[in-house]
Amino acid sequence: MEKETKFDYDSELDILHVYTSEIDSGIKGNLTYGNFNIDIREDGKILGIELEGASSFLKMDQEKLLNLDKAMIVIKKTGNILFIGLTVIKGQVNSTIQLNIPNQPIYN
Repeated sequence: MEKETKFDYDSELDILHVYTSEIDSGIKGNLTYGNFNIDIREDGKILGIELEGASSFLKMDQEKLLNLDKAMIVIKKTGNILFIGLTVIKGQVNSTIQLNIPNQPIYN
């Protein structure tokens, strides 16, 4: 499922934050997986993703990341794996990174 998103990019820290409008209702916590910080709501729903080292991972220069046309989060669950895709678009340049997370409890 593709989610409508907003985004912010911090060029000083090279962090791209892509999030849904539902993030305004509050975050319970987040899950860190490599260079990804995943914002999670009380019921476990993913509300946003921060990608540290975004320019390297997305192979896109910081100027483009500062002025993106669109950023999307795609989330799919298949069996015991959660697939999270992050796509950014600037003009004709399109870059996607995918994260596959094995099923595991988020909270104790």
